Amino acid sequence: MEEVKNVNDADDIKMIDKDVLDYIVNKKSLKSNYFADKEIIPKVPQAKLVEYVVRAQKENKKLLIIHTQGAYNPPHIGHINMILDAKDAVEKSEGYILLAAYMSPSPDTHIDKKKQQSLSKGEEYLHLSFDERCFLIERMISNLGYQDWIFVNRYEGVHEKVSVTKTWINMQEFAQQMIQEIKEILKLNDVNLASLNKLVEVAFLVGSDKLNYKSKTMDEFSKEVKVDKNNLHLPIIIKQRAELNNEKAQAKMSEYIKYKKEEQIKNKVFVCTDRENFSSTQFREYIKKFQLKESV
Repeated sequence: MEEVKNVNDADDIKMIDKDVLDYIVNKKSLKSNYFADKEIIPKVPQAKLVEYVVRAQKENKKLLIIHTQGAYNPPHIGHINMILDAKDAVEKSEGYILLAAYMSPSPDTHIDKKKQQSLSKGEEYLHLSFDERCFLIERMISNLGYQDWIFVNRYEGVHEKVSVTKTWINMQEFAQQMIQEIKEILKLNDVNLASLNKLVEVAFLVGSDKLNYKSKTMDEFSKEVKVDKNNLHLPIIIKQRAELNNEKAQAKMSEYIKYKKEEQIKNKVFVCTDRENFSSTQFREYIKKFQLKESV
């Protein structure tokens, strides 16, 4: 297939990044050593961290790091908007300053299962490798100008960890590492560490569909994270899709709140609603139509 000349046809689908579409439609390939010299979990720049700590202390607010997970097969701008919606929600009404957000793509084994399910039904399925998805997320983040605070966390895929409960275990490990690294950076910069555990929190941004797994996921959510002998309960941000903002969705949320009280879950829980309704499934369908049009 020739270089896509009509990639601007995607302008009417504002949730699609043109570089991501171009890569997929033109069947481009990624160099095998592209991530060889890159950190698995990028660090927040020291200068920014110190600046934000000073600001948070001055404004009497808390710093928040968001972690979210998904297949991102393929990634689209809706994934970024989900983080922006969460940022608005916690900064405007919850007393936080968002320091950074991390997107954690699922490993290839997770995508393989979805592909096999589709093939068993006689359906085609786009399969972007783990490295390709990481690369495309990075490209999309850069194109949108958020590369200084939204990062790709490759830990889950590199270590082939994914499941309802393992996602939360990864999240706990991530939180511990983030807080520990921040402590080390602040120590080097002579910043007072006395109130760090009260100053910096790590939140898990999760889709409302995960509430269906309360017997597994929500029990895992309630577990404490230990950092320097301190027991922390990580905040949870529940993302609710716009089309689910109805009676059924509200009933599900009410059920969860009741469950939370009964089980005495101590995590703070926030809810944010997507500004747009778009999914990777819709993106894959668009790609099929786009390729069909190009071949005519």
